[in-house]
Amino acid sequence: MPEGVGNGEAGAARYDLTALGWLQFEGVCAELLGLFGVRPEAWVGEADSARSVAVPKAVAEALTGRSVAGPAVACVVWFPPWAATMWDARGRIAEAVGGAGTGDARTVIVLTNAVGNADLCAVAAGHLRAGADVVALGRAELGDLIDSRRDLWVTTPAVLGVRTLADLIPDDAGAAAFDLDAARSLAPTFVATSAYRRCCDVVARNGFAVLSGPPEMGKTATARMLGLVRLCQGWEVHECSDPDALWAAFRPGRRQMFIADDAFGSTEYRADAAERWARDLDRILQRTDEGHVLVWTSRPAPLHAALRRIHRENGLQRFPKPGDVMVDATDLTDAEKALMLFRHAVAADLGVGARSVIRRQAVAIVADPHLTPERIRRLVRGRLADFGGGFPGSATVADGIAYEIARPTEAMAVSLAALDPDHRDILVAMLDAPPAPVSERDLGLAARRHQQELAQPVSALVDRLQDHFLRRVPPAAVTWVHPSWRDLVIDQLERDPARRRAFLARCGIEGALLALSIAGGPAGERTLPFLIDDGDWDELLAHADALVAELDTAERVRLARQVSEAILDRSHHDDRRATAELDALAARLLETILPAPIDQTTLVLLSEWYALSELVREPPSPPDVAGVWIETVPTDELDLASREGVATLEAWTVLIGLLVRNDPAAVRRFGFPAGQDEVVGRLFARNAPVLAADITKDEALRLRRLARSLAWLFPDRQTALRAFSTYVFPYPLPRGEDETEDRPLIREPPRPTIVARVLADLDEPSPRRFRRGGRKPF
Repeated sequence: MPEGVGNGEAGAARYDLTALGWLQFEGVCAELLGLFGVRPEAWVGEADSARSVAVPKAVAEALTGRSVAGPAVACVVWFPPWAATMWDARGRIAEAVGGAGTGDARTVIVLTNAVGNADLCAVAAGHLRAGADVVALGRAELGDLIDSRRDLWVTTPAVLGVRTLADLIPDDAGAAAFDLDAARSLAPTFVATSAYRRCCDVVARNGFAVLSGPPEMGKTATARMLGLVRLCQGWEVHECSDPDALWAAFRPGRRQMFIADDAFGSTEYRADAAERWARDLDRILQRTDEGHVLVWTSRPAPLHAALRRIHRENGLQRFPKPGDVMVDATDLTDAEKALMLFRHAVAADLGVGARSVIRRQAVAIVADPHLTPERIRRLVRGRLADFGGGFPGSATVADGIAYEIARPTEAMAVSLAALDPDHRDILVAMLDAPPAPVSERDLGLAARRHQQELAQPVSALVDRLQDHFLRRVPPAAVTWVHPSWRDLVIDQLERDPARRRAFLARCGIEGALLALSIAGGPAGERTLPFLIDDGDWDELLAHADALVAELDTAERVRLARQVSEAILDRSHHDDRRATAELDALAARLLETILPAPIDQTTLVLLSEWYALSELVREPPSPPDVAGVWIETVPTDELDLASREGVATLEAWTVLIGLLVRNDPAAVRRFGFPAGQDEVVGRLFARNAPVLAADITKDEALRLRRLARSLAWLFPDRQTALRAFSTYVFPYPLPRGEDETEDRPLIREPPRPTIVARVLADLDEPSPRRFRRGGRKPF
């Protein structure tokens, strides 16, 4: 930043506010003025452009510590880290102060991450009404205000990550069972999410909170940051694994916070761990007050079980409802993810190349369904910290980043391996159930297909897995907590030959589609999982007939289509065994997958049959389609004013297209097109007047499309059929279905997303950023 406005300052500022980024700095300013009674919703604008709020004269004097004239306005002036010239300083002040709606204000208070010196005040005054006074609260002044109002640490804990903590943490803090080193290393990258703020509110109201949610979503980080804030405020903080540890540290006359991280089991996921807390929970909660608070991180299901036991045995009435103490840490906003990226990048002191990658890929990174706070940390501190221009093994930087984000963490693998067989069976059943969210009924059917006798009801097993591996979707569905859990279960099953073959011998359509899938896994590298050796293929082939017999038409279409995709996939073309086995499986399906007789409801399946038959080495004879031809061929009695008549004609049109491409001999046997030419002509000529008067717009559009298709099949009647299509629907077809398409409108370029705006603070200074002459001294 420019000397005298940015980095250089008289007096030692304890807070490096620039490291917060503009969005968190905006939050600090709002929370600080909130302590003086200024409502957050009263602010106008945003800190990366122009942000201001009208403040009462008394508040302005309390903020500045001096007498001021009213009316007063507080204005945020943010200097990005890349601000490098005095000209840029002028531009930022002009943009922020001049555009902030200062109006008739006689006093403007500038809140800035730069140094609040006389030069800055003079530049700001040049953009205000004559006679207006400017008071600048820069890094040093804001730091003093933050330290004087230490409640601000609770609502904006990120400030502790940009401050020296040595003078705040007591010398004996390390004696408590609190991982102080972990909390200190967490502070420079911590972002106060909505879950953190809700947890603060719950603790303030009840003295007890339960942070729930899936792994990697920051439950431990949230609890530890709460602990660090309390520690800096003079509290004792203790991490305790069970009630015995809590009682050993409990002191009535001291302010104490207790953190039970993974209160019901950590990576080993012991579902019965709630019993240790259930025995003492009523007594513990009676001792929570303003000076003694308890925070659990865990899943909600064991909490419900513990509360049921407490109410059943003790009838405890003062305990709050579970909804009052539970905080869900599942979801993050785009702004929160972007801030995490920014804070980690700043803390890691990334090079120019790595920062450029983050800025360019930020929108895709934030949108990645696998993204969690832990994976942001791993990406930035790992591959990007050592970034050398690319990701080995990936075609592009974007592919490399996507792979790094999707790759499961070691803690997840340990947690999965520690599950007991009954719970693992439920997760395996999720692989053979309809795509998540899946109803508990369908999950139960899949589980019983693989395990005839379940040790417990499916709902009870899901309860134990809830919010760690699975989560419930109201009203009665279940899905994965995180996509990586599914990848891990697949990998585990893939490595176990006996369980793999048992799965193939009993699977339904979803399991079969997974076994035949291609381009799976975090980077699309997984092909034909579970089909690794001859025994696997033998099991699937032996099971094929029974599997097909249970499928409806839509499911048979999916199976045939997946086998075709697997045959066409090039990733296994060098594997002669896989190629031969797929050919054998396709031949078996061609024998069994078509129903007898074929009718107009199964034409889509017939299309997939033809497509698959083209891919086998010895294609079978074409199926007999005489019955469906007779069922659909148009006659003089066909009524185009009815839905059934139109559907029949559409089916016949589809059938002709299939036969022309795949079985021309059948077309000739049926006398097409000469045998149907006159019937089609009479059909449309007779129906045209009635249709134009009676059918709806949607029905007319449907008939127009049908007439245009038939015009292609009957060239001699093309002119008449096209005229008919325009007669019943005299409007342009929707875009893409007619010769004329709407031209795209010219629009103003969209405003950058919140993600791009937050990550813009990682930008590098460049002479092109500034006007000519911008490097002149102030």
